[in-house]
Amino acid sequence: MSPNEIARVSQFSRWMCLDFEVEHPHQGGGTPIEAKASRTLANTMLALQVVAPVGCYIFDIFIQSGDTSLNLYQIDHNQVLTSAGCARMSGAGALSPGEIEKVVDGVLALIETEQPRLNTPLGLLLNGMSGGDIYVKTLLWVAAMDSILMAEKAKVFKQRLCKILGPETEVFPGLEAQGVPPYSVDDLASDIYILRNQIAHGGVILSRFLELPPVSSARNINASCPGLLTYANVLHEASIMLLCRLLRHIILQDMLPVFTDLKQWERLLKVK
Repeated sequence: MSPNEIARVSQFSRWMCLDFEVEHPHQGGGTPIEAKASRTLANTMLALQVVAPVGCYIFDIFIQSGDTSLNLYQIDHNQVLTSAGCARMSGAGALSPGEIEKVVDGVLALIETEQPRLNTPLGLLLNGMSGGDIYVKTLLWVAAMDSILMAEKAKVFKQRLCKILGPETEVFPGLEAQGVPPYSVDDLASDIYILRNQIAHGGVILSRFLELPPVSSARNINASCPGLLTYANVLHEASIMLLCRLLRHIILQDMLPVFTDLKQWERLLKVK
């Protein structure tokens, strides 16, 4: 390892390890089995982001030989994953270890189907976390939710999101002590979709999205919450929180068999 690589490794505080066997290991690596092992680790990191979308600033995959010495075949430097403030503060919330494992297994199962309809939300989550501009990230994360809800209109998007998650469900649970307002899914769902459409179609962002967040009389929400400077920022924060919550809900509520069957999923989404 070079001095720079040694310095980089010394910064790691968490490790995921995967033990696998190659029939004829050789210096240089690059076998299909090694490539599969790297994909498994990368997919597991993505699954952990669904559990707790906190991002990851250093994520390198080391392939080594033997269990006693650091005889490296190769190092894969993966892209930085960025998140949003509220998502980082929320972490995994109140999820138990068993629920975390169930979500990870569910995400990996979706990836292994290799069906675009099932993989698209995860790809958009990943691409959003790889971007920098909040509008682009918001666009990708709301598009990911729309690929799940198949809404195509703000009204339908709100109806379906409220049906699955519940209209009164808090978007930022447990963050009131940090000054984050208790917005509900019903409060933000429609505006999230409207902002997404403006970004997607190159429209001028509505002035109300560039102002302080609105006050909800039902919850006496304080619009001067720290960190959420404009309403667009609130919607940006909410987009990743709701996307990950939606994916977790589908997995934890044992809805994967329905989600993977298009006709059953369409019947479930219908709102009378």
